[in-house]
Amino acid sequence: MGYSATQNGIWTTWSPTLTGFSTNPIFTARYMLIGKTCYVDFTTTTVGVSNATTKTITLPFAAADTAIQFFMAQGQNNGTEATRDGYTRVNSNVADMYPAGSLGTWTASGNASFTFNMFYEIA
Repeated sequence: MGYSATQNGIWTTWSPTLTGFSTNPIFTARYMLIGKTCYVDFTTTTVGVSNATTKTITLPFAAADTAIQFFMAQGQNNGTEATRDGYTRVNSNVADMYPAGSLGTWTASGNASFTFNMFYEIA
């Protein structure tokens, strides 16, 4: 996706690619640009089936800074709702997802999901 000033202030849906699932959760994904700041809202409405100890999601735009970390609002790992927020770490145009308040790993089986809101500067 390229940057377009005409998108400023308008929520727009995008179709991210998720990794770490044999069956993806059902989700809504949208972003809004204000200048070169991208606001992201990603919400799962059902859980997926985990098949890896890592989870990633592609972002609508590449980030200017790849050392940004955010907290997830909600997550589920191996069928258990997290008791603490997890992390979202931006890595260019991909966000790495970490469960339950750590930079730990996901369980490679069972139900899993994540929901988050974040913002970052686009490249």
